[in-house]
Amino acid sequence: MPAPAHPWTAAGTAALLAALSLVLSGCSASDAPEATASPSTGYEGPLTEYLAPVTEALTGEDAQLALNIEIQEGIATCMAEAGFDYIPYIAPETIHLEVSDKGTRDWVARVGYDLSGGMLEGPERDAWIASGVANAARPPSVDPNDAIYAQLSEGTKAAYDLALNGPPLSNDRDESTPWSRADGCYTWAAFVQHADRDTAFFADYADLLERMYATTWRDLDTHPRMVDLATEWAHCMADAGHVYTSPTDAWESVSAVIQGTPGPDGDPYITSDEVKALEIAVALADYDCKEAVDWETVRDSVIDEVEAQFLADNKAEIDEYIDYVVQASQAK
Repeated sequence: MPAPAHPWTAAGTAALLAALSLVLSGCSASDAPEATASPSTGYEGPLTEYLAPVTEALTGEDAQLALNIEIQEGIATCMAEAGFDYIPYIAPETIHLEVSDKGTRDWVARVGYDLSGGMLEGPERDAWIASGVANAARPPSVDPNDAIYAQLSEGTKAAYDLALNGPPLSNDRDESTPWSRADGCYTWAAFVQHADRDTAFFADYADLLERMYATTWRDLDTHPRMVDLATEWAHCMADAGHVYTSPTDAWESVSAVIQGTPGPDGDPYITSDEVKALEIAVALADYDCKEAVDWETVRDSVIDEVEAQFLADNKAEIDEYIDYVVQASQAK
């Protein structure tokens, strides 16, 4: 049976979920573009640490399992209404082993920002092979829907695929358009469950979460110390022959070049040697200049300052929100 065409992350999760996820995951120190090519300790500021109960309630293993079960049950209900049998099934996560030196200068010298594709070589190829071996060694997991699908006629299979996956997504789809069963049971069920979770966990605290996101993430780079740091970094990059205003600017500029330069047969993930060389050159200069200006130390210090102040100014409301989320998650 063909895999669902639309990942659950495309199911229309509300903006506040994404905003809060950025704050809770420590994205400001580990997953943002400007940290892609730098050593990262997954730094967590005082607010992020204080919100640990919320992080666990929303993104912990039990929470994700519960959400996936609800999505699968929703798919089964939707498929039944379309006239098809579907058994809820959660596939085991694929093992993906990382190279041991990811984030180091040697790693950057091989892959740059890790944006473009191409043939896997060296440690990356070894990690890919080891991942395949690890996945093959696990007990087999059989999707019970494969047997159901195999018994269908070719015409019925096409109808089944359409009911489950929906039509191909359009690049010009209006993001404000609600997902429906016509978009496929997989996408629709995921949307419904995420919408329910958004309502349960975020609706009553939208103002707090928006202020939290704006203060501790969105506006962080406008902090005077970060402005000075970016200026110092930009001077270093210019001396190395690269003109960018910030690490984010460098990352986004390289990404734009890669996306605008498809490889053989139009494959956007295989870039030319020239483009790959540009990516590595910029990423290396970015790495070296961050080291030169002590980027991580300064940014972590700013995160500490901003998060501690927000926590002090809003502690009573944050405590109320933590209690609300923990209780709501236990009730679901």
